[in-house]
Amino acid sequence: MGAYAGTLAAIDSPAIVALALDSLYPDVKSQMDRLVLARIPPAVAFVMPLLDLAYRPYLALRPSSSTSLAASLGGLTGRNVLLIVATDSPDRYGEEKALYAALPEGPQGGKNLLELKASVVTGLYAEDKKTYDQAIVRFFTSSLPKDAGNRTPASKGLRVLER
Repeated sequence: MGAYAGTLAAIDSPAIVALALDSLYPDVKSQMDRLVLARIPPAVAFVMPLLDLAYRPYLALRPSSSTSLAASLGGLTGRNVLLIVATDSPDRYGEEKALYAALPEGPQGGKNLLELKASVVTGLYAEDKKTYDQAIVRFFTSSLPKDAGNRTPASKGLRVLER
């Protein structure tokens, strides 16, 4: 969920200049379906259409931009993005590769892809974990502004909410 939320935050905030996204999913419905299917026995998978009806009202209350990323990824123009995908699930891998293809790329920002057998979500061990950690450090070292550490944050006055 962090990759999805981070993407939405970056679309809304141009101050976010670099994102490392692990196991990004295209929309909330796809992820909800995936999570439910993983927890029910295959013999009762026929109830999925009924479950879709159960959470469709919840999704309908959300603005369309907060439930589907595919059309919104253009809002990341000018940002550096590292998308980490796992090859262990062919369906999910296809979704993530489609999201990677939809990411904008230009002179002010780029897209990067790290493919591993698994991801942090499904479990990384030994060399894959080391590769993952090193890729994230390299990505942020090269993607974040060099003077970012020298800036002083804009001071905001404290507001007392309750006494």
